[in-house]
Amino acid sequence: MTVPPENYLLVPLSVGFAGSLSFGPINLCVVDTTVRHNLRAGIWFASAAALVESLQASIALYFGEFYPLFLRKYPWVHLVILVFFVALGIAFLRRSSSGESKVKEGTGRHFFHGLVIALMNPQGIPFWIFVLAYLQSAQMFEINSTVSQTGLILFLSGVVLGKFAALSLFGLLSNVINRRTAFLQQWTDKITGGILIALGLLQSFQFFLSP
Repeated sequence: MTVPPENYLLVPLSVGFAGSLSFGPINLCVVDTTVRHNLRAGIWFASAAALVESLQASIALYFGEFYPLFLRKYPWVHLVILVFFVALGIAFLRRSSSGESKVKEGTGRHFFHGLVIALMNPQGIPFWIFVLAYLQSAQMFEINSTVSQTGLILFLSGVVLGKFAALSLFGLLSNVINRRTAFLQQWTDKITGGILIALGLLQSFQFFLSP
């Protein structure tokens, strides 16, 4: 099967953008960072998360068949992740009640924050395992561990651009809304904290109910 070169960029870009539109911890943190600080801070957070997404896509590409085995062998990884999200959610709730005002901080802090949150949210790995398997089975795309260096660069570039575009969109929208109403600024911590705790509890249910 001959795959047009542009597919190596456009397919992961489109899939990465669409897959990042669903609400999750990273999207919520981009919104919170933008509202609490400014759009520039949210963009730096999104940049870090997009880079981590390329790492997760690489793991799916090279070690996809071993990833489920790793989770079965080390189930405590799920517990670490759920504890992290519950703790992060509680931190958001406590911060919202402290009455803190906006604090101007260096962009490096927001970039590092984005790296940590994204690394502790490895959902991108099973997502890209599924995507790669589906696209290749449908003969829409062909990429594997033996793909050429150019194809790999284009693939990872598409992953980064798609993720970054989606997260930046969340940041832009939250910035526009925040300028027009004080509601978002007052309740963003409570909403984000509650959703993060819910996501952590959901992962705990999945962990204890899985065979």
